[in-house]
Amino acid sequence: MALGCEAARALVFRCGRPAVGICRYCGRPFCGAHAARSPNGDWVCHHRPCQVRAAIRETVLLVRMRANPQNQSGLCGAPGCAVHLPGGRCGLCGQEFCPAHLNARPMVVPAGAREDGARKARLYFCDDCVSLVDRYRLLTLPETV
Repeated sequence: MALGCEAARALVFRCGRPAVGICRYCGRPFCGAHAARSPNGDWVCHHRPCQVRAAIRETVLLVRMRANPQNQSGLCGAPGCAVHLPGGRCGLCGQEFCPAHLNARPMVVPAGAREDGARKARLYFCDDCVSLVDRYRLLTLPETV
């Protein structure tokens, strides 16, 4: 039996057209009108949380590609920065940056992530990732990047 599109057309009714793909983030089937293929071939539906996660993932992958060669050379991952590491690690992309290119933001962390049991922490983000945190008003980190 073919899967039908699960996009809601009002509060109760579903689209029902044949699904062309399954959203990478929410796992639901969607037709071509309610989902689009990302550049890497994944299907992403038009729900705002899935669109946000796709935008975050795309930016993080670009930051990783740009910062990784500099990190391999022992330098800050920011373009044109020649400061030698150690510095700090970005909480979203995982690359290393000097203190001048890291920005602190309060975040909610999973239970048990801290020894003192606190749920809030100040995490550090590079200049590109902090713009994502601020733009989408992220209070927690997405599970998959």
